[in-house]
Amino acid sequence: MKQKLVLITSVLGILLCYSQNATSQWVKTGVGEGISRHSVYSIVVSGETIFAGTDVTIDQSTDNGDHWTADTNGLGGDHVSSLFIATSPLGTANIFAGGYHVTPRTSCIFLSTTNGSSWIPVMPDLADDSDMIVALGTNGSTGLFLNIFAGTEGRGIFLSTDGGSVWMQTITKNDLTNDTVRAFAQIDTNSISLFAGTNNTNGNGGVFLTTDNGSTWMRMSNGLPPANVHALAVTGASTPTPILFAGTFGRGVYLSTNKGTSWNAANSGLPDGVAVLAMTVYSSGISTPILFAGTYGNGVFLSTNNGTTWISVNQGLTCDSVLSLALSDSYLFAGTNDSGVWRRPLSDFAISAVSPIVSISNSLTNYPNPFSQSTTITFSTSESGAAEVTIVNLLGSPVARLFEGELDAGGHSFVWNKPTGLPVGMYECVVRLNGKVQQTPLILK
Repeated sequence: MKQKLVLITSVLGILLCYSQNATSQWVKTGVGEGISRHSVYSIVVSGETIFAGTDVTIDQSTDNGDHWTADTNGLGGDHVSSLFIATSPLGTANIFAGGYHVTPRTSCIFLSTTNGSSWIPVMPDLADDSDMIVALGTNGSTGLFLNIFAGTEGRGIFLSTDGGSVWMQTITKNDLTNDTVRAFAQIDTNSISLFAGTNNTNGNGGVFLTTDNGSTWMRMSNGLPPANVHALAVTGASTPTPILFAGTFGRGVYLSTNKGTSWNAANSGLPDGVAVLAMTVYSSGISTPILFAGTYGNGVFLSTNNGTTWISVNQGLTCDSVLSLALSDSYLFAGTNDSGVWRRPLSDFAISAVSPIVSISNSLTNYPNPFSQSTTITFSTSESGAAEVTIVNLLGSPVARLFEGELDAGGHSFVWNKPTGLPVGMYECVVRLNGKVQQTPLILK
């Protein structure tokens, strides 16, 4: 049966190697502009516009970061630490901005319904100057408006159920009131359950869960070490097997496959004691999501096997302290400490923005697999035409071309002999024929 697939290297086994031969790399955006010298705590993408919350204001770009424009509508301050785009059940895109010492001091959360051209205050400024809005998120809607949750530094969690006009502090327990709430994540979009990642001065934050729209929060940290949680991410949301990830400060990444009931370390390939401050997931049209992690002092890492292993993707990134991450249709953006926003094409990670390609068939196989010296690749096709058979590494870069030319309909067989000096690990055979594609993983041991 034919399937529609996005042309992407899918990794179905353990990542054991990474090619350093990629020619593309990170590029700093807005060179020479104000944002290039600022810390960027939050990035969101709304259509063609990128918003960056910095230590002085919000900057906007409509050309993938080539140029940035600082907010000119009076929204500024010491930190704009959280940005969130909420699309209401009525289809309205609302952009929320929260921070610390946001100017004017009439509010600590501002809302734009005009894609950033104007902002209105929606949450009264907190009384204590040390408090700030650190995270914003939603668990869906219980009416005409999305529920918007605001995580604070030391004031617990606030909730608005009317699009941001009225806010109330949620009932808390287990010391959540005194924690700084750094991140939110929703596993099931069909329920109002919501996870919150926190940290505190004791270095013993955690993950909390509400199933009653914020009325109560339960600590869900069985298996998590004493560590502050700065980032949350989900793969397989609203599927029978979602995976929740927690990025910690100094303990790397932990994951839960049972909705937060228990946790396990997922740090293979990450530096010891790494601080993970940001996480994001690319999953559009692909069977295996790509998970990105931004770290403090070690740059950006990716995992294509749900956190089993990680590889560094830092070519060209001269600022290795990453505070925020965001995805557009074509780029991964990284907000850094005192060095603005950097970007890298998704094509560098074997993500193609082209239209889905129809698979040839499900006949492509190889034997033996794993192999040490050579493997025989076989497949069949019902049509003839121009064909190409290549071997690619994890990032989609070709390492061998087995065939290029005309193929007749029927069965075909090719042998791939291990090239001298090629590292062991995971590769993939990709067969293209008449605009269609077929691929299968290969394990070189």
